[in-house]
Amino acid sequence: MKDESNIQNLPKGKRGPKPIGERPLTPSERKKRSRENLAIKGDAEFMVRLDRGTVNILDQIADANEINRSQLIAGLLDMALAKLALAIAEVEALKENGASEHEVSERLRTHLGATPPMGLLEKYKVVRGL
Repeated sequence: MKDESNIQNLPKGKRGPKPIGERPLTPSERKKRSRENLAIKGDAEFMVRLDRGTVNILDQIADANEINRSQLIAGLLDMALAKLALAIAEVEALKENGASEHEVSERLRTHLGATPPMGLLEKYKVVRGL
């Protein structure tokens, strides 16, 4: 049987960290401090609203790769930025070689593909077994 006398003799105090200032921080004040600390490190936190279908696909991909949703989104953003950087580098090389504005914008459109081809998402779901 456990010795409960030790539990009863413990000083009764408030749980959690000691307040900064005269009162504990509110949840919004704690979040603000958290964001300020991220900014000091050069990081940032963003809130993005996604529909249920997108969240479901992201979660399935994250689970399949044994990472969390935030890690997956950060990786996808890194890949998109790398693709953008490559496209810009190629477009700048075209400009230096005397390509017309039309040629440059067509190449950029080809690289970035602002609108995915019809059926791409459905094909992706089939390939991933989603």
